[in-house]
Amino acid sequence: EPMPSAMVASLGAARGALAAMELQQQILLALVDQRYFGPDRVEPGGTGEAWREAIEGLTSVPYIPGTHPEARMGHLTIYGATYYAYVYARCLSSAVWNALLARDPLDPAAGALVVRKLLAPGGAQDPMELMEGVLGTGALQVVGHGRAPRADDLLLRTAMNTFA
Repeated sequence: EPMPSAMVASLGAARGALAAMELQQQILLALVDQRYFGPDRVEPGGTGEAWREAIEGLTSVPYIPGTHPEARMGHLTIYGATYYAYVYARCLSSAVWNALLARDPLDPAAGALVVRKLLAPGGAQDPMELMEGVLGTGALQVVGHGRAPRADDLLLRTAMNTFA
Protein backbone atom coordinates (compact mmCIF):
# COMPACT_ATOMS: atom_id res chain seq x y z
CA GLU A 1 0.00 0.00 0.00
CA PRO A 2 1.28 3.53 -0.75
CA MET A 3 2.98 5.52 1.97
CA PRO A 4 0.71 8.29 3.32
CA SER A 5 1.65 11.75 2.06
CA ALA A 6 2.00 13.05 5.63
CA MET A 7 4.64 10.41 6.30
CA VAL A 8 6.49 11.33 3.08
CA ALA A 9 6.49 15.00 4.15
CA SER A 10 7.73 14.07 7.62
CA LEU A 11 10.57 11.97 6.21
CA GLY A 12 11.56 14.80 3.87
CA ALA A 13 11.65 17.29 6.72
CA ALA A 14 13.80 14.95 8.84
CA ARG A 15 16.23 14.43 5.96
CA GLY A 16 16.57 18.17 5.57
CA ALA A 17 17.13 18.79 9.25
CA LEU A 18 19.92 16.25 9.23
CA ALA A 19 21.46 17.79 6.09
CA ALA A 20 21.61 21.19 7.76
CA MET A 21 23.07 19.75 10.96
CA GLU A 22 25.64 17.75 9.00
CA LEU A 23 26.74 20.89 7.16
CA GLN A 24 26.93 22.73 10.47
CA GLN A 25 29.16 19.94 11.85
CA GLN A 26 31.48 20.09 8.82
CA ILE A 27 31.85 23.86 9.21
CA LEU A 28 32.54 23.40 12.92
CA LEU A 29 35.29 20.89 12.17
CA ALA A 30 36.81 23.22 9.58
CA LEU A 31 36.84 26.10 12.06
CA VAL A 32 38.39 24.00 14.81
CA ASP A 33 41.02 22.74 12.34
CA GLN A 34 41.89 26.36 11.51
CA ARG A 35 42.21 27.15 15.22
CA TYR A 36 44.51 24.15 15.71
CA PHE A 37 46.74 24.69 12.69
CA GLY A 38 45.93 28.03 11.01
CA PRO A 39 47.62 31.41 11.37
CA ASP A 40 45.81 32.24 14.65
CA ARG A 41 46.42 28.84 16.18
CA VAL A 42 45.42 27.96 19.69
CA GLU A 43 48.05 27.84 22.42
CA PRO A 44 49.16 24.38 23.61
CA GLY A 45 46.59 23.00 26.02
CA GLY A 46 43.79 25.16 24.59
CA THR A 47 42.14 22.64 22.28
CA GLY A 48 39.07 22.25 24.48
CA GLU A 49 38.62 26.00 24.64
CA ALA A 50 38.85 26.20 20.84
CA TRP A 51 36.03 23.67 20.56
CA ARG A 52 33.90 25.49 23.13
CA GLU A 53 34.32 28.81 21.31
CA ALA A 54 33.49 27.27 17.95
CA ILE A 55 30.44 25.43 19.28
CA GLU A 56 29.07 28.46 21.12
CA GLY A 57 29.63 30.74 18.15
CA LEU A 58 28.29 28.48 15.43
CA THR A 59 26.10 25.55 16.28
CA SER A 60 22.49 25.13 17.22
CA VAL A 61 23.49 22.41 19.69
CA PRO A 62 24.81 23.98 22.89
CA TYR A 63 28.22 23.26 24.37
CA ILE A 64 27.95 21.13 27.50
CA PRO A 65 30.52 22.12 30.14
CA GLY A 66 32.68 19.26 31.35
CA THR A 67 32.57 17.43 28.03
CA HIS A 68 35.55 17.05 25.74
CA PRO A 69 34.39 16.96 22.10
CA GLU A 70 38.00 17.24 20.94
CA ALA A 71 38.64 13.75 22.31
CA ARG A 72 36.38 12.13 19.70
CA MET A 73 38.00 13.83 16.70
CA GLY A 74 41.61 12.67 16.94
CA HIS A 75 42.04 12.29 13.21
CA LEU A 76 41.61 16.07 12.82
CA THR A 77 45.34 16.31 13.57
CA ILE A 78 46.24 14.93 10.13
CA TYR A 79 44.58 17.76 8.18
CA GLY A 80 46.92 20.60 9.13
CA ALA A 81 44.49 23.47 8.42
CA THR A 82 43.00 21.86 5.30
CA TYR A 83 39.78 20.30 6.64
CA TYR A 84 37.87 23.26 5.15
CA ALA A 85 38.47 21.64 1.75
CA TYR A 86 35.46 19.38 2.35
CA VAL A 87 33.09 22.34 2.67
CA TYR A 88 34.93 24.15 -0.13
CA ALA A 89 34.44 21.16 -2.45
CA ARG A 90 30.77 20.94 -1.52
CA CYS A 91 30.35 24.63 -2.44
CA LEU A 92 31.96 23.98 -5.83
CA SER A 93 29.97 20.81 -6.54
CA SER A 94 26.75 22.54 -5.47
CA ALA A 95 27.48 25.39 -7.87
CA VAL A 96 27.91 22.91 -10.74
CA TRP A 97 24.78 21.03 -9.68
CA ASN A 98 22.65 24.17 -9.41
CA ALA A 99 23.90 25.62 -12.70
CA LEU A 100 23.82 22.51 -14.87
CA LEU A 101 22.12 19.51 -13.32
CA ALA A 102 19.39 20.56 -10.88
CA ARG A 103 16.68 20.89 -13.55
CA ASP A 104 17.48 17.50 -15.10
CA PRO A 105 20.25 15.42 -13.51
CA LEU A 106 20.13 12.96 -16.42
CA ASP A 107 20.48 15.57 -19.19
CA PRO A 108 23.12 14.12 -21.53
CA ALA A 109 24.19 17.57 -22.78
CA ALA A 110 24.82 18.83 -19.24
CA GLY A 111 26.73 15.67 -18.37
CA ALA A 112 28.83 15.95 -21.52
CA LEU A 113 29.63 19.57 -20.65
CA VAL A 114 30.82 18.56 -17.18
CA VAL A 115 32.99 15.81 -18.63
CA ARG A 116 34.42 17.97 -21.44
CA LYS A 117 35.06 21.19 -19.51
CA LEU A 118 35.68 19.98 -15.96
CA LEU A 119 36.83 16.36 -15.89
CA ALA A 120 38.64 15.71 -19.18
CA PRO A 121 41.42 18.29 -18.69
CA GLY A 122 42.42 16.55 -15.47
CA GLY A 123 45.40 18.20 -13.81
CA ALA A 124 46.52 19.94 -17.00
CA GLN A 125 44.62 23.15 -16.24
CA ASP A 126 44.22 25.32 -13.15
CA PRO A 127 41.17 24.03 -11.20
CA MET A 128 39.72 27.50 -10.73
CA GLU A 129 39.96 28.14 -14.48
CA LEU A 130 38.11 24.86 -15.05
CA MET A 131 35.35 25.91 -12.66
CA GLU A 132 35.01 29.32 -14.30
CA GLY A 133 34.94 27.58 -17.68
CA VAL A 134 31.91 25.61 -16.52
CA LEU A 135 30.19 28.24 -14.38
CA GLY A 136 31.26 31.44 -16.13
CA THR A 137 33.47 34.33 -15.16
CA GLY A 138 32.64 35.74 -11.76
CA ALA A 139 31.32 32.44 -10.41
CA LEU A 140 34.17 32.50 -7.92
CA GLN A 141 34.76 35.46 -5.64
CA VAL A 142 38.20 36.96 -5.12
CA VAL A 143 39.26 36.61 -1.48
CA GLY A 144 42.69 37.88 -0.51
CA HIS A 145 45.18 36.32 -2.92
CA GLY A 146 42.88 33.53 -4.05
CA ARG A 147 39.42 32.69 -5.26
CA ALA A 148 36.65 31.04 -3.35
CA PRO A 149 33.29 29.54 -4.22
CA ARG A 150 30.19 31.36 -3.13
CA ALA A 151 28.40 29.77 -0.19
CA ASP A 152 25.01 30.62 -1.73
CA ASP A 153 25.03 27.53 -3.93
CA LEU A 154 25.76 25.21 -1.01
CA LEU A 155 23.12 26.89 1.13
CA LEU A 156 20.59 26.62 -1.70
CA ARG A 157 21.43 22.94 -2.15
CA THR A 158 21.09 22.32 1.60
CA ALA A 159 17.80 24.22 1.64
CA MET A 160 16.55 22.10 -1.27
CA ASN A 161 17.36 19.00 0.78
CA THR A 162 15.68 20.58 3.79
CA PHE A 163 12.43 21.43 2.07
CA ALA A 164 12.30 18.72 -0.59
